[in-house]
Amino acid sequence: MAQKRPRLNSRLEATGAEHLVLGHLLIEGIQSFIAPVGQRDYDIIATNPEANTSCRVQVKSRWATDANLHFFISTFETDIVVLVRLNRGVRYRKAKPGDEGTRDPDFFVLPVGVVKDFVHVGKTSSSLRLREVPDYEGYVDRWDLVHSFLAAQTDGAS
Repeated sequence: MAQKRPRLNSRLEATGAEHLVLGHLLIEGIQSFIAPVGQRDYDIIATNPEANTSCRVQVKSRWATDANLHFFISTFETDIVVLVRLNRGVRYRKAKPGDEGTRDPDFFVLPVGVVKDFVHVGKTSSSLRLREVPDYEGYVDRWDLVHSFLAAQTDGAS
């Protein structure tokens, strides 16, 4: 029987993932800020001050480069979900000599409706198996979805 790996304490890295997403939103010209501490449903608020619109962004991350693309998610009171594969190293297989598995993070930007359509609800937790989302690789770096969400709120108000 395979030994179960001890749970990795990756709180620091999860906070880093939130700040990475914040940085990408800012670089994309989307005014954004970290949500208040203790906010359970989302981590970042993206805004369009001229249009008086906002977008709630939830960030989920995985530490390991070789982690499966399952992301635990329990709340859907958000507008966009950003899944971050941090790619900080090999955890689930033996590292090859000279390849510790570290590389730049991957960002998958999905509307919450897509996440809801593919989430698996279990007895104790719910998760999204990203590979089950059709064309999931098409969601890599889709920061334009946040722009579109903010613009759609303006279009719907007129």
